[in-house]
Amino acid sequence: MTKHHYVYHSCEEWGREYIGIRSCDCLPEEDTRYFGSFKDKTFFPTEKTILFVCETREEAMEIEIELHDFFDVAVNPRFANKAKATSTKFDTTGVSKTEEDKRKISKANTGKIHTEAQNKAQSERKSGKKNHMFGRTGALSPSSKAIIAIQPDDTERHFGSGHEAARELGIDQGNLRYFLKNGHVSTKGKFKGWRFLYKNSENF
Repeated sequence: MTKHHYVYHSCEEWGREYIGIRSCDCLPEEDTRYFGSFKDKTFFPTEKTILFVCETREEAMEIEIELHDFFDVAVNPRFANKAKATSTKFDTTGVSKTEEDKRKISKANTGKIHTEAQNKAQSERKSGKKNHMFGRTGALSPSSKAIIAIQPDDTERHFGSGHEAARELGIDQGNLRYFLKNGHVSTKGKFKGWRFLYKNSENF
């Protein structure tokens, strides 16, 4: 069974936040009951935002490490993370241990970080060969190819690119790439029964 990997941000309504990664059998947007692998029993998240959908768990881990470093989650009172992810393990250096620190954490100022996090990670990953789109421009870029979305009643919707299709339909670009690459037809959610093809595909 295909595994799906994504980076997420969960938060309490008026409290702390958490950044983590998740690998699951279902599509990320269908993984609605999972809010994190946190150990802090005083953290009660009610919202979750999917920041990035990744092709591999390793790619998701790279993004998680970047975000953990950027927000310094191990010591930042905004976050329920007790450690920062590294390439080999979790770094607990500087993690608060005293009762006073715990009180500070419980009163922490939160704010929503998902837009801020996306902008930071995307900016860093767009440069250099870490970017899976490095060197793939113009006609070589999957996002530049014309897309056809076929609804369950066989109604067709045509789009000039993957970006346009994702924007107009409100579908995550990572999931759209998965549908296009694997010929997968969603069995759940908003796009149940939909098919997505490149216009020049052999299947069209």
